[in-house]
Amino acid sequence: MLIRQSRKGKCCYPNNDGIADAERYDTNDNGKYDVLAIDSNKDGIIDRWYHDQNENNKWELIIEYDSNKEINTWYYDSNEDEITDRIGIDSDLDGYVNYFIEI
Repeated sequence: MLIRQSRKGKCCYPNNDGIADAERYDTNDNGKYDVLAIDSNKDGIIDRWYHDQNENNKWELIIEYDSNKEINTWYYDSNEDEITDRIGIDSDLDGYVNYFIEI
């Protein structure tokens, strides 16, 4: 496995195609990774983001890109009990939730 260390994170190339399949980020420069980005289908496009805002190794937010529908779905677990509390849809891919779905 090839590993590239950058200022903000580490990048992994487990299938040796030169395209990152996973990358970790330290978004607040405190030395702890708080975001994990994954290309789960190995097409060169990140399709899943995991966010750990309070850096306790529990994901509060998972964002999944659906290439068929061309939307991002945001799964929130605000109390970190591993149960989704709410779901948001970013239908125009601008990085903001356009509407929420009742669960």
